[in-house]
Amino acid sequence: MVFAETSDDDLALGYRRRTMQIWDIAVSKLKVSVPAHHAGVRELQVSGTRLVTAANDRVVKVWDTAFRGSGSAMQPTQRLRDHGGPVQCISLGGPADPNICTGAADGLVRVWDLRYVQRGPRLTLRGHIGPVTRLQRDFTKLVSAGEDGWLRVWDMHSGVCLREKQVHSSGVTCLEMHDSFVYSGSWDGSVRVWDIENLSNSAQGGA
Repeated sequence: MVFAETSDDDLALGYRRRTMQIWDIAVSKLKVSVPAHHAGVRELQVSGTRLVTAANDRVVKVWDTAFRGSGSAMQPTQRLRDHGGPVQCISLGGPADPNICTGAADGLVRVWDLRYVQRGPRLTLRGHIGPVTRLQRDFTKLVSAGEDGWLRVWDMHSGVCLREKQVHSSGVTCLEMHDSFVYSGSWDGSVRVWDIENLSNSAQGGA
């Protein structure tokens, strides 16, 4: 199960059994329950009223959480289809930012402009060997991590790989980006802190 907070009172949940739900946690009431995908939901994120789900069916769907009809009638506003494997991670900008970043088991990172979805992805970023597991971004940079243990820093506008480094001996399972630092955790049992400007190791922890 994956989850994200959609507002002060609402919580969105995605399940391996393919459904997506939105709960009013203030009163423990189920507001929406829809069969969101044809395979298990791997990731969901929220920005403003935009909810994005990604799944093992290789599809990314965009939903409007401001939908006010019957919960069972909620439909995605857009569908992104171009990955060759299960979509494992997504990263959104602010509510007014039309760019969505997706990473998949096909080893590719794609950047989509929701204003021009019919044209396909705006950028396709190649470099990882094996599945892309985590993404983080700001307005100018995108950081990707994979089962290959590598971090890659990309220019959000041009798609140029600015920096790359093997940072773990096993797959990266979690990633956070804050100011000029990137925090990564891995199956190798370590948590590390990296300076995003040169991917130098600022700190490390582990068992």
